[in-house]
Amino acid sequence: MDELDRAVDATRQALAQLRACLPSPCPSRPTLGPVEVSDTPYDPAMWWDAEDEGIGGHRR
Repeated sequence: MDELDRAVDATRQALAQLRACLPSPCPSRPTLGPVEVSDTPYDPAMWWDAEDEGIGGHRR
């Protein structure tokens, strides 16, 4: 058990050294409020030929 205790202590020391090398955490970003999405319908031209996009689309 003595060997295990030494290994655990060595691991703790190594972790402490690694923590000391880490940069200080950056300040937290301000929280943004909710994003409002309009109920106005999209322009139908935006969807023109959209069925051909992505996997499984068919070609004419």
